Amino acid sequence: MNTTSDAVSFSAVYDLVNENWEFKPENYSQVIGDSIDDRVNFETRHVLLHVSKIAGDIVKANSELAAVVEDTEHSGNFLGNRIRQAPKQLIINGLKLAYTLGVSPEELLRQLMEWAAKQNQEQEG
Repeated sequence: MNTTSDAVSFSAVYDLVNENWEFKPENYSQVIGDSIDDRVNFETRHVLLHVSKIAGDIVKANSELAAVVEDTEHSGNFLGNRIRQAPKQLIINGLKLAYTLGVSPEELLRQLMEWAAKQNQEQEG
């Protein structure tokens, strides 16, 4: 991995998410609050609710096996569009959570690379 170019690319994705999925006070004025702590608490809770909702969609789709199998027989698409949206939504919400908590793209990329290295060591050892 070229760490510098990877960080630049990761930064671009991080910025893209945070510029396009911004918590605008006019959309959430009743619940955000006035202080920085209120805003961080609201945004963290809201992002985690989205993640929970995505996880619920995945569980619900898996529990509806007959519907999934029937959809497959008709469309050839085993998981259907609902679950296929989950990775995109999880990435967006994960990056929003990092941004809300003040984790920079560089720090997040460093954490991911360290975690991957640890995973590789455990698999080899």
